[in-house]
Amino acid sequence: DTREGNSEVDEASIPEVTQWWKENVGSQDEQAYTRQVIERFDKDESLKLLIVVDKLLTGFDEPKNTVLYIDKPLKEHNLIQAIARVNRLHPLKKFGLLID
Repeated sequence: DTREGNSEVDEASIPEVTQWWKENVGSQDEQAYTRQVIERFDKDESLKLLIVVDKLLTGFDEPKNTVLYIDKPLKEHNLIQAIARVNRLHPLKKFGLLID
């Protein structure tokens, strides 16, 4: 992590993050970028992996999701949402797998 020792609270103000965003995402804002990623994942059958951190646990419905890795403690509503993410029916999958 090139940000080690950086005491900035708001990561968006860190030059490395800002530079990466400009080079890899462009001028669109975070919401537009998230919508674009979701649409691409939905339409492109070759995409099998979507990695997210602190996003898309609620309000995101993609039935072809098969595996969900949980990297932090979840409880109550968020745990139910996580289980439901991979428990939806889809013709391309036989099961859902939740890995804690």
